[in-house]
Amino acid sequence: MEAVVLTRRRILGHLLALPVLGAAGCVSLVEGRSPGRGSGSRIMVDASFAELAFGHLRGPGPATRRRLVEHPALAALLRHRRMTGGGLATLEGLLERVLGRVDVEGGERVLGYWSGRESELAGAGLRALRYLPAGTRLRGRLFLVVGYDIGVVAPPDTAINIAHPHFVGLPREVAHYATHECHHLGFLARRVMPSLERLEDPGRFKEVVRFMTQMEGMAVHAAYLPRKLASELEADQDYAVYLRPRVAGEVVGRFAEIWRSLDDGRTLDRERVGTILQAMSSGERLWYHFGALVCREIERARGRERLLDCIDEPETFWGTACEVMERS
Repeated sequence: MEAVVLTRRRILGHLLALPVLGAAGCVSLVEGRSPGRGSGSRIMVDASFAELAFGHLRGPGPATRRRLVEHPALAALLRHRRMTGGGLATLEGLLERVLGRVDVEGGERVLGYWSGRESELAGAGLRALRYLPAGTRLRGRLFLVVGYDIGVVAPPDTAINIAHPHFVGLPREVAHYATHECHHLGFLARRVMPSLERLEDPGRFKEVVRFMTQMEGMAVHAAYLPRKLASELEADQDYAVYLRPRVAGEVVGRFAEIWRSLDDGRTLDRERVGTILQAMSSGERLWYHFGALVCREIERARGRERLLDCIDEPETFWGTACEVMERS
């Protein structure tokens, strides 16, 4: 099996990746600051990569292409790809890849929707602070890009693909994904991701599953209240577990089935690792959905602050997860 490449919807997409500053200008850079919880936090929305990409696709030119190659957003995507098992890609090669996957008209509509409202996106990113422990600071750029996965985190920055079909149909969704991805920034600032080597070892694999279930579940939950207040829970499949008890029950049962299958201690072959990762991430999205249900359980029973404590005390989160599975 080839190396599993996982982005927002797949496991390896949250490795630390420091952005490299290039020579490209940031023609749409808008900053949002947080004066309350998370004081000192700052998210800057940079739309210049998407703007340059759409312009280049409308009328290709060597100068614009050079600016795209040198853009810090592309450097962050490349580092993300390399660190998540994507092979020895180059900036030029990655640019060819992302430019070949763009719905220009659709993406331009999404960009137009948010033009002049970048501060709203920055504020949406900072909303993640509500579900991060006191003292957590979010500082970085939210790049608007094209042609990559729907959303990725590369601390201290994030990137959202505004030409993704989900956003072309629902431009408002970009704000909720900003909350999700920026929550990852805060989570990864406080927790170190376990090694992603030797996933055939069941102990290592379970450690990764525990980590990703909590990180993704908490990010889904962080965007729940804004979505609910905006009556936009139905817009994303992740929130069916909040709305439909039957779906929630199926998710718990399926997650428990897979988790218990790992208790035999046998070395995992590549096919089994790949099958489980598919179910957990981009397929059934179990660690997004099950993790969100665990968050809701903790918040209902013990309050929001106790849920936030779980970021630094993951054993509490997983203890509740086991209780939820036992009831299934």
